[in-house]
Amino acid sequence: MPKINYKQLKEDVKGVKVKRNNAIDIAQIDETLLKNSDFKLLTKNLVLIDKSIIHIKERHPNDYEDVIKDISNMVRSPDSIMIGNKPHTLVYMTRNSKGHMYQVVIRLKDEGMSDEFQNSIITLNRINEKRYKRYKKSRQFIYKKE
Repeated sequence: MPKINYKQLKEDVKGVKVKRNNAIDIAQIDETLLKNSDFKLLTKNLVLIDKSIIHIKERHPNDYEDVIKDISNMVRSPDSIMIGNKPHTLVYMTRNSKGHMYQVVIRLKDEGMSDEFQNSIITLNRINEKRYKRYKKSRQFIYKKE
């Protein structure tokens, strides 16, 4: 597994701190954004772990460079949130300052998980307008910015 430079990552991501060797705190999930869903948050903490960082860097390198500095703001103030296609997942949709739409897939902690587990960013990537419009027709949204 490739090494991650936590010092550089801490400098890259605004307002986060390294929690332990394999995770960094990204943000607190705003429960009010989830009020139109059946999701019950067991913790508000949202982290980014090694495995996800490596996945994003390898599979979506341009996306990683474009949004890592703003990832905290992207999850604090999304444009919309939809229910993911896997259990206990949410997809935060956010348009960045350049006007590109990104999706941040988050796995929520559920009751069967150990106490160490936190809500975690699984992946993030840029999506085109065509896909976003398709999502709007086919997916269940629980939040849309007014």
